[in-house]
Amino acid sequence: MAIRSLKDIEDVLAIVAKSRPQWSRLVTAVDVRVDRAVAVLRPLVIADYRALLTSLGWPPSLATNVGVNDQGGTPKLSNPLFEMHGNVKEQYSESFLALSTLQSVLLHRKARQLDQFNYEDSSVGKSEAIKNKLGFHETLWSIEELVSQIASRAEYHFSKWTAKPEFIFALGYRVTQEFVDTVDNALQPLLDKARLVGYSAREEWVSAMVYMISTYLARRVFPGLVMSLVGKASMQARRTWLHLIDLIIAFDRQMQVLVVRSGIGLSGKENTETLGVSVNILELRISCMSVFCDRPDWLELWADTELKDAQEKLKGELETERAWTTNTKTDFLSTFNSQLTLENAHTNFVFSTREDYKAPSGAESVIATTWAVVNRCRTLPVAFLRFNFVRSAAAPILAEYLDFLLQRCQEAEALTALADDEAMAKVAISINAARYCEYIVKEWCEDIFFLELQLAQESKRREETGTDIMAGVHSEKQIGNIVDLNGSVFDKEIENFKQFQTEWLAKFMTVILRGFHARCREYVRNKKQWQEKVKESAEEIKTADGIANGDGSEVSISLALVDALDVLQGQLKNLKQVLNDVDFMDLWRSLASGLDQFLFTNIILSNAKFSNYGVRQFEADMHALFHIFKPFCVRPTGFFLHLSDSLRLLGMPSADVKHLLKILHGPSLAIKDDKDDPKLKCLRQCGIRKISAGDVEKILRQRILIG
Repeated sequence: MAIRSLKDIEDVLAIVAKSRPQWSRLVTAVDVRVDRAVAVLRPLVIADYRALLTSLGWPPSLATNVGVNDQGGTPKLSNPLFEMHGNVKEQYSESFLALSTLQSVLLHRKARQLDQFNYEDSSVGKSEAIKNKLGFHETLWSIEELVSQIASRAEYHFSKWTAKPEFIFALGYRVTQEFVDTVDNALQPLLDKARLVGYSAREEWVSAMVYMISTYLARRVFPGLVMSLVGKASMQARRTWLHLIDLIIAFDRQMQVLVVRSGIGLSGKENTETLGVSVNILELRISCMSVFCDRPDWLELWADTELKDAQEKLKGELETERAWTTNTKTDFLSTFNSQLTLENAHTNFVFSTREDYKAPSGAESVIATTWAVVNRCRTLPVAFLRFNFVRSAAAPILAEYLDFLLQRCQEAEALTALADDEAMAKVAISINAARYCEYIVKEWCEDIFFLELQLAQESKRREETGTDIMAGVHSEKQIGNIVDLNGSVFDKEIENFKQFQTEWLAKFMTVILRGFHARCREYVRNKKQWQEKVKESAEEIKTADGIANGDGSEVSISLALVDALDVLQGQLKNLKQVLNDVDFMDLWRSLASGLDQFLFTNIILSNAKFSNYGVRQFEADMHALFHIFKPFCVRPTGFFLHLSDSLRLLGMPSADVKHLLKILHGPSLAIKDDKDDPKLKCLRQCGIRKISAGDVEKILRQRILIG
């Protein structure tokens, strides 16, 4: 009767509060009187419920060493809830229903009071009101009483297994699993009758059992492990800690499976926000990882332990030569002298495996280890804690591997200044490893798991800076925020991998260009060779690379340039085999641009005079240079823009040269748009795209014209 009266009073107050909000003082006065009645009624109802449980024989015996059943398995525990019949079952149902109805009335009462508070306080925004509602969750008193009595008996067994936590989880799962169906079938109809909307008996039973285990771990198990890990932690202490984490992860999965079997998805509950961080309420309650929510120092210790364990596993592997083998189908040393063809130079840049990137096997081990560490924190119920764990435990693995790559490259550079093929191959493999890691980590960051971590970090940052925080529920606005997120969890590592590749590719280019400059120094300095009208046959170099000219004569490559071209071709062949295709493409294009600028500046613009024979000689030399890049593209002249324009100018007939000089020597007109400049129009018509008008005039005047 008393509970029914409270329910009737609450129904009236709800109607008055909604229809007459200005009567808030009257409603508050009634609430004060109701509070006095509830303070007396609730202990009485709970005491009656406890007494009835005791009479039923609850909690059951948890002894596990009682032999096996007829089927040869472990015997099931006695189940007083299942064994109830007749009047006993009816009495229990009435007591359970009374306690649940009382809780339902008080929950509706609190929801009404929150609505009234939000209405009166205009400073409370809509999102804050939503968070107030979602953030409030009470465990069912009836289920809590069942589990609390089991906890008092289970702790006796747990205390004997502190050094064997697997027994703790085994007993916890056994009790939960054997009673979950009975709780679901027998108690869920009573919850529905008590108007406890949104509550699941199965879910409440599982979450209460998880809370029992996590509470015991936080009080009895973790403190001892923390003490053993603080300071100089032994290998055994770290193994014990990691073993406990393994057990927690497995236990959480088992318990979540028990909930999912009822058709309740773990993502089906509303999310709330704690300190600006999105939290899934159900995941928070059905996870022993929740012990880290209140102890960030333990989370930091866990991350440090995971990191040290991963580093020890990788250290020995990365110091072996096997970790730096690429295992590609073609060994570059065996094909060093093979002639590349245009057909095998075209590359499909849709990479998917380590072999596609020509990365060493050690890179794959680093990626696998990092991913394993990331997976360890997936059951953490708070996204911001997962973010902290990934940054503290997973990101340093990638950073340390990059330091290892840098050390190998610096050693190769110190020994030979990257002058030999072996040193270049060593650096190229490190570049491949960095490219592979960058690609994989970028793919990770597109996964919803990492997007949620970045969203949690952004939400936390906005909370700390006092800006408007995102709503706790997964609304369309929040989905939009996920889409608009800038950056990722591994931004720093991705940028460092990019910078490493850029720096060492630039060193490759510098070494190759410097060597080319040194080998063709005499070729560049000898300006008189371009003025000669004839060459004595004794000075000619009869090679297979000779080019037939229009007058029927054959011009061979200049002797002073042969060695430079030969070494350049060998270096490119070597790098083509060992360097990944994306970086090799960037490298050879940069080299082409560098060679184009070097030869244009030091030969064409060096005031050298060109005879007809000198032009043919220069053309033969440049075509030999272009031929080296022929395996990598269809038209290599497109990457030597200055030299291509120069050859076009030097090969112009005398009449065209004089006509073009006349136009260029004419007066300049004041024209706003360069496209309308007659000089530029004339150059474009002649096919000159890169060289300026001033340089064109200078080059044309260097021609030795006859007649």
